[in-house]
Amino acid sequence: MDEGLTIRDVYLLLRAARRTLVAVPLLCAAAAAGLSLAVPKTFVCVAGVSLAVSPQAGASPWLSNLPSAPALAESLVRRPEAAEPSRLEWRYDEHKALLTLIVRARTAAGSRALADDALRSAEAWVRESLLAAATSNLRAASAEARLDVAAAESGLTGVRALRDAPRARRPAAAAPSSDRVAALEAAGVDPRVAAAPEAAAAFYSVEAARLEANLAQARARAAQAEAVLADPATLARLVDAALQWQVLTPAAEPSAPRSPRPVLYAGLAAFFGLVGALAAVFLKEAIARPGSGPSERTRVS
Repeated sequence: MDEGLTIRDVYLLLRAARRTLVAVPLLCAAAAAGLSLAVPKTFVCVAGVSLAVSPQAGASPWLSNLPSAPALAESLVRRPEAAEPSRLEWRYDEHKALLTLIVRARTAAGSRALADDALRSAEAWVRESLLAAATSNLRAASAEARLDVAAAESGLTGVRALRDAPRARRPAAAAPSSDRVAALEAAGVDPRVAAAPEAAAAFYSVEAARLEANLAQARARAAQAEAVLADPATLARLVDAALQWQVLTPAAEPSAPRSPRPVLYAGLAAFFGLVGALAAVFLKEAIARPGSGPSERTRVS
């Protein structure tokens, strides 16, 4: 027959090869199920954490200049001890500000225990990172305040010397002229000082008062920074108030292993085994009788 296979021919061909079409998928399914059962089980535990860094309103500059939450999260994800995709993996979603922990272990209880340990370790690492950054900022602020104190003291000493100099060493007082007043005001001198008969003495007095105020502020900043540096507990409380670490999805013990999945693997193996068997049956028939319908053996059977 040259017209090709008809539906009856296909039926007869499949009927003749029915044992093969049943045996091959079953053998593939059994082999896949056996192999999957021989592979060690893997349990997956997932936890979600919300991370934010928000210092309180009016916080000191050294506390406001802390690492951002995305920077901390990226550093956490790239930590050497966290870079174990086979056991522990951190992922960060910047749009949701969400950290996701994925833990893989051989047992359900082991995956949850490992996830709890990883959460505690990560929280401690974030706190230590913020504490180190705050300490560094505080030391820099203390050093800057001490420099400001030294500069204010030096300037104040010079200004006081000029202000308290004997009248003979001061510039002779002169009646204020409009040009001199305008020039002093253009230089940033207070109009009342510029118009004073002894403008220089008045200027030195105002400048000394300003430097005294700056000196008092610098000493206060230095004292505050040194006091916080001397009290680690206070610094830790301030950092804890700025850190917002909230576990949104606690680590839960998985009820079933993520892999292997014998039923899924057996079904896929049976499907592909059936496809392979069908292909083999039609290929064998095409080779046995090229250019014709089913062989006589198939028709007879």
